[in-house]
Amino acid sequence: MKVAKALERLIALPCVLALALIVPTVAFADETAAITTPGTVSPGEDFTVQVSFSSDENIGSIKATLDYDSDVIEFVSGNFAVGGGGICNINAWSEFPSPQQNFELTFHAVSQGSSQIVVTRCSVYSETGDLLGAPTYIGSVTVSEAAATQSTTPQPTTPPTQTATEEVTTTTETTTTPEAVPEQPQSSEAQAEEESIIEETPVTQVQPESSYPEKEKTDTKDDKGAITAILITVGAVVIVGVAMTTGGSKGGKRRRKR
Repeated sequence: MKVAKALERLIALPCVLALALIVPTVAFADETAAITTPGTVSPGEDFTVQVSFSSDENIGSIKATLDYDSDVIEFVSGNFAVGGGGICNINAWSEFPSPQQNFELTFHAVSQGSSQIVVTRCSVYSETGDLLGAPTYIGSVTVSEAAATQSTTPQPTTPPTQTATEEVTTTTETTTTPEAVPEQPQSSEAQAEEESIIEETPVTQVQPESSYPEKEKTDTKDDKGAITAILITVGAVVIVGVAMTTGGSKGGKRRRKR
């Protein structure tokens, strides 16, 4: 029994080594897949779908399968891709390995509806043939008459604005300035006659009238009243003096007679 178990182990060890050499090594890198679509297309339109694969190491080759609804869209063509009837296979290798590889696929919109485009089976390999990963992704596209309506709806156009041009008529007025007539020199006889007329013409000086006539009249009346009052006063004094003189002389005579 012990010998049999030892023989089994000896036989199993070469098998394990052989399997390790046959199965490629997984590198446990960070790989992703992505699908970019226009979103909405109109029936009968051809459109482009971009499929991208990326890794933190250089990608040497890719094998991927995409599934889609052939009643809504149909595969037409693409680089490193073949397909039809709902399946598209990508089998690509790069002459210039890089961390990202992009593929452009052309599809045709068959009828209205929505279809997923799914990366179902994928293997991303390194430059040396090591398996880097098996990323998956789900994209979608919608076929609708609304897309065709939006694309064919005429945009309102703004009529050109007409700018009215006003004709401006410039009228130039010509003003004629009369020429100055030169004075004719007067003769000596005419000059002498004008001088004699000027000398004979009397100059009348006009006294300025008083600007305050009413005030002058009032002042005159006041002066007359004052003079009258003075005269009356003087007359009264004279009369009183005469009366006193006459009375004194009469009294003396009476005394003398006694």
